[in-house]
Amino acid sequence: MVRLRRLLTADRSPVGPPVDFLAGRWEPRTARTSHTTVLDGHNGDTVIRTQGVANIADDLEIGVMTTGDGPVRMLRIGSEIYHRLSEAEQRKTGKRWIWARSLPGHTHRGWGPTSALIQRSGQMRSFAREDQDGEELRHYTFLLRPRHDEDPVAADLYQYLRLYGADRMTWEVWLTADDRVRRVRSHAATLRSQRALYGLVSMTSEYWDFDIPDGFTPPPPEDLPPRASADRPQALLHFGPGRCLRDGIPGRV
Repeated sequence: MVRLRRLLTADRSPVGPPVDFLAGRWEPRTARTSHTTVLDGHNGDTVIRTQGVANIADDLEIGVMTTGDGPVRMLRIGSEIYHRLSEAEQRKTGKRWIWARSLPGHTHRGWGPTSALIQRSGQMRSFAREDQDGEELRHYTFLLRPRHDEDPVAADLYQYLRLYGADRMTWEVWLTADDRVRRVRSHAATLRSQRALYGLVSMTSEYWDFDIPDGFTPPPPEDLPPRASADRPQALLHFGPGRCLRDGIPGRV
């Protein structure tokens, strides 16, 4: 009995995250990023991956998106997405980028408000200790199910999820022994009843290597065309045969 009691009380370190583990005081300026979108296809799922670097402080991101048609250079400025033109198109138009689409409001809310929402409303669903490259990390998984009548950040997330036919989002956070955030991953999956309508299976975003030194600045305004207006055709981004993305909503053409 004494030995059992010792085993049960040997480690009293708290399992839960520190109270302010994602407090607004921590505002990373840059990070490496990875975004994965899975589309529901007739002959199997189509996976679109984008890897790049984000200048979080200035709400910018640049990367390479890999689709069935090959790699595409991508630039995000706030909620606006641009794609790099080919050399021939650049010579023809005099521009280096073309406007592609706008993102929903939640996707560019900023780190502080989003992390505060996780801390305030997230339900911790799992916890694990992991060893990565010789460093012990604490891995927390939170579930967010926002309502439309909550604060503006939660309302944005609610509308964002409804746009894609989802009702919840999971956030995973990896913390070091001294409570520094090492990695963050968000994931949302479309409800099965909505997949045929939206053509979307899931969306996953990851951020790591925070405050890396290789930040960047946006291109000069003369290199960027204006976004498409309501009275002229919207730009379409194709994801292989029969797939497109219009204003951030996957569909068929």
